[in-house]
Amino acid sequence: MNLTTLINPLLQLAPSPFLAGHSESVPDLDLQLVDGLAPSVAHAVEGIAGDAISQSLGAGAGRVHQAMAAGQSIDEIARQGEHAVQEAIADITVIAQECLQDVVGAVTSSSLLGGPLGMLSGPQVALIVEERKIQAHDRLIELGRELQLLTADIAAVQVPEAPRSPSDASAAAPGNTGVPSSAEAPQSVAPEALASPSADSVAEFSGESAETNSEDVAGAPSPQAAAAVQAARSAMGTPYQWGGTAPGSGFDCSGLTQWAYAQAGVDIPRTAQEQAVGTPVSQEQLLPGDLVVWDGHVAMVAEDGQMIEAGDPVQLSPIRTENIGMNFLGFYRPTG
Repeated sequence: MNLTTLINPLLQLAPSPFLAGHSESVPDLDLQLVDGLAPSVAHAVEGIAGDAISQSLGAGAGRVHQAMAAGQSIDEIARQGEHAVQEAIADITVIAQECLQDVVGAVTSSSLLGGPLGMLSGPQVALIVEERKIQAHDRLIELGRELQLLTADIAAVQVPEAPRSPSDASAAAPGNTGVPSSAEAPQSVAPEALASPSADSVAEFSGESAETNSEDVAGAPSPQAAAAVQAARSAMGTPYQWGGTAPGSGFDCSGLTQWAYAQAGVDIPRTAQEQAVGTPVSQEQLLPGDLVVWDGHVAMVAEDGQMIEAGDPVQLSPIRTENIGMNFLGFYRPTG
């Protein structure tokens, strides 16, 4: 009788061991250095660009802390799972050993009896192995319940969301590029992302007509410019969305200015550098509704030395001519 052949299926029921605890595989991570990045950048880079980068790094540092805490929690749960599996392996190994002992005892007893009674060892051994296999299966079911509870614990761990891709993150910073020129536009962006605002998006603007809005924007050169400023104001707080042209889905820089002028019945081009249209004006001549144009960004002049631009979210910023190394194209009055 080949005892190894009898016992081997039983031993194969034992689960494979595993190791837990890999979240601490970055022991050299200096969390104080991570926390210090944001204020250091804010101090080194002046203006809105520095503030945007600082905010981004600050959020990133928070995600590092959250990820480390979540990783430690998950590691602890994994260690509990490792312990549960190791115990199940030990228990099934004991069951296999006991099975082997019982089989040897049955075979030995039968051989001592001799004669016809000795022939009873075959069925008896099969019964012993089957009983032990049932015990092993029951132990596996118990292990499954334990691991199911641990799985629920893992699902309850608060894991921070993954940050956006670098291209999205850079575009979200106030004053960064909206829709770049065709040479720079990513191939993955669908052509419709560069389309003019839809009729639905125009209908979402709830302001009054250009004539009634003009009195609310002091110094606007025309009712259309005043209405465009009012529309841009209504989008304040809208999140940044590359290629976005509607309040419901988000705006990029040129999508915001094109949409705002569309509410006033004025059609301007889609991309930032193409919005250098109308009458060029000097900084001293700026009026509400004028556009501040770079080769990769555009904003709309409001009152009191401020401009409205699609950062993340759409917000007011002081008028400037510098924008993270972009080529400044000038100030333009589309309705001039």
